[in-house]
This record gives sequence, structure tokens and C-alpha cells, in this order.
Amino acid sequence: MLSKKQTSWINALKVKKYRKKQEAFLVEGEKNVAELLDSSFSILGIYALESWINKNKYVKDIYPQIIHTISPKELKSISNLQTPNEVAAVVQLPDTAAEKMIIEHLLKQPLKHHVLALDNIRDPGNLGTIIRIADWFGIQQIICSPTCVDVYSPKVVQATMGSIFHIEVVYSDLQQVFEKKGQLPVYAALLQGDDIFEADFSQKGFILMGNESQGIQQKYFKYMDKAITISRKGKAESLNVAVATSIICAVACR
Repeated sequence: MLSKKQTSWINALKVKKYRKKQEAFLVEGEKNVAELLDSSFSILGIYALESWINKNKYVKDIYPQIIHTISPKELKSISNLQTPNEVAAVVQLPDTAAEKMIIEHLLKQPLKHHVLALDNIRDPGNLGTIIRIADWFGIQQIICSPTCVDVYSPKVVQATMGSIFHIEVVYSDLQQVFEKKGQLPVYAALLQGDDIFEADFSQKGFILMGNESQGIQQKYFKYMDKAITISRKGKAESLNVAVATSIICAVACR
């Protein structure tokens, strides 16, 4: 049974400032929680229907102190979903110091995989889908500008379908990152550029994707090594940024 204090604590995590204050975020649904349980993330609490606990009895053996059996009504009271899915978990946010170490590590050695750099992605569904795309194509790191939507918001977490636990997502000033990139190339997705189907992506580097409506900010142009574009054959005005990212990653990661 959930206390009023627990319910308030969990619901507060739907707001960014409280996620930062409490250093925790909410994960919902069987798929996301299954991926969470297989990750290195620290779990602070698991709140599940009896049906889920009966199907996953091993979890109670591993986390006897933090697993709570709740009713469907209680699950709905903490859920961000219209139709809650059996289980939710509260997870500790990664250490911000680790984010700096990830970036420093990337800049000190030749890259094994391309890295996605995201400039001002604002839609939670787009960011969540981009994380899934990166996971699909074996991209292991994503660097977000500080103005990108919070990766640990419930809508982003839900849209990743568990891929958030496979990818290192960090926030940093992209200008500072690019100023230290050395010989690592920046492939910038623009409306005008080299056709990606003819571009050479053999040197691993940063794939820079811009805001949904405004594209890449001009302040990053000086760091571009190659402007790339998806050649248009029809009459569509533009592509959704997540769709564009998928096409570019498919070609760049061949």
C-alpha cells in the first residue's frame, strides 16, 4: 500500500526541478522496467501489481526492501500513462560527474562508433525515438545541448522503450565539446549539403542534428567538417528530426 508521502514523492518526479532536487526519475511499464532490471542503474523503489510480482518472483528476492505491492488504483495515482502497465519504478539519476568523464573519454581517443550531437531537440517523443534509433544502430553516446528536453522526463523515458538504459546520454555545451574535438569530424545535417548516399562516413565523428523547426544553430556552422543532407525525390517539405536521424544513422553506420 502506498502512503500519501510516497504518492507525493513519486508524482513530484514528473516535474524536472523535483527530479533534480530528489536526484531520481520515474520508469513505467513492463518493457522499460525489464530493461532497467538488466542495467546498472540504481533502483530506489519498485511499485507493482500483484500480477506482475507473481510473474517476476525473482525480483522480490533481489529487492525485498524496495518492492511494494500496490492496487490498480494506486498505480494509476502515480502513473503518467492513461493506461498504466502493471509496474513502475523510481530510479536514481546518474551522477553528473560521470557525464563529464564520458565526454572527456570520447575526446581522448579515436571513436569506435559515431556519436549523436543534438541541438535543441524539444519534443519528448522525438528525443525518446532518437535514443531508440541510436540503440538500434549501435551508437553508444548521445550529447545533448542544455536546451534539449530533459531525457529523464516521463514522456522521453517512455518513448525510449528501454533503450535509455543502453545508451549514455549526457548534456553539455556543444561549442565547448566541438572546440576540443581535434580531428574528429562533425557531420551536420542541413537542407543543403552533400547527399548522404554519396558521403564518406568512414571516419567516426559527431552526427549533428538540429531543432525540429529551426534546424542547427548558426553558431555551430564553424565547427562543421561536412554538411550532409537527405536528397529529396518527392514533394514533401521536410522530414521529422527522428525520421531524418534514422535515415542518416542507417547510412553512416553501414
